[in-house]
Amino acid sequence: MTLRLSLSCGDYDRTRPLIDKSVQPEGISLDITCLPSPERHKRMLVNGEFDVCELSLASYFVARQRGMDLRAIPVFPHRRFRHGYIFINKGAGIRQPSDLVGKRVGVRRYQNTASVWVRGILADDYGVSRQSIRWFTEGSEELAVEFPAWLTCTRISSGATLDAMLADGRLDAVIYPEALPSMAHSPQLGRLFPDYKEVETDYFRRTGIFPPMHTVVIKGEVLDRHPWVAAAIWRAFCQAKAACYEYCSDQRKSSLAWFGHAWEEQQSLLGGDPWPYTLDGNRRALETLCRYLAEDGLIARMPNLDDEFLRVEA
Repeated sequence: MTLRLSLSCGDYDRTRPLIDKSVQPEGISLDITCLPSPERHKRMLVNGEFDVCELSLASYFVARQRGMDLRAIPVFPHRRFRHGYIFINKGAGIRQPSDLVGKRVGVRRYQNTASVWVRGILADDYGVSRQSIRWFTEGSEELAVEFPAWLTCTRISSGATLDAMLADGRLDAVIYPEALPSMAHSPQLGRLFPDYKEVETDYFRRTGIFPPMHTVVIKGEVLDRHPWVAAAIWRAFCQAKAACYEYCSDQRKSSLAWFGHAWEEQQSLLGGDPWPYTLDGNRRALETLCRYLAEDGLIARMPNLDDEFLRVEA
C-alpha cells in the first residue's frame, strides 16, 4: 500500500523531477506544495502543516534545542554564497567590512540563515563583531527569539521595508537573502563587495564551504510510524539531483549563451557534486554554522551533528 505524505519545497532544477513526478520515492505518493521560503518555514514551524518540508537550517537547529520533534535527513536543496548579498548605501562611508562598525544594518530576521552566515563570516574573516553593529529586523522571527543582552536589535516599524530604508539613508547597510529591488534602479545602492564572485571564490578555496541554507525535515510522528520513510525520501532527493545534473550537462537545454563555460568553471572550482546530500560531505559547513548560531546567542549549546541528522546514506 502506498503511503501518502505532504511535502513543501522550493521549485529548483534539483527538485523539479520530484515536482513533475518524473522521480517518486518508493512506496510514497507525495502531495507537493511549492512555496516561498519565508511562508514555507513559518507554516511548518508554527503550524506543522507538512509531513516533509524544506526548512531553514538555522531555524532547524533552534527548533531542535527547544524540543520540537522534527528530524532532518542530510539533504541540502538550497545553498548560496553570501558575500554578494551585503548591500550598502554609498553615502554611509562604507568602503570595507571594518566600516560597518557602529553602523545601522538591517536583516530580514536575526534568525535567518543568510544573516547568520554573514555575521559569522564578518567576524571570522574581517574582525567585525556582532556587538559592534546596530541591528534592525524587518519581519517577525520564525521562532521567538530572546536576544542576548549584548545585542542591539530593533524591529522596524510596520509598513517600512529594509529596501526603502537603505535607499533613503535610514539604514547604512542591509544583509538580505535575495537582491534588493532597489538595486535595479537606485544609483545610491551598491554592494560591500562589488567583486563578490572573486571574494566568494577565494572564500571557498580557503574554507571548502559552499554555504548550505536549508535542509529537509520529516515530522517525528511520521517516522515513529514509518521509519523507512527517511531513506525513501533521501533516495528520491538524490535521484532528483542526479536527473538535474544530467539535464544541465547538455548546453542545448539552456538559453544562456555561455552556459557550458559556466558549468565547466563550476565543476573545476566546486567539484563534480557541489550539492552533496551526505552528512560527512557537509560536516565542516554545518559545524561552522552551529558555531555561528552559538556566537549569535541563538542556541545554548553546540549540537552533535550525528544526533541532528538521520543516517540514511549508508
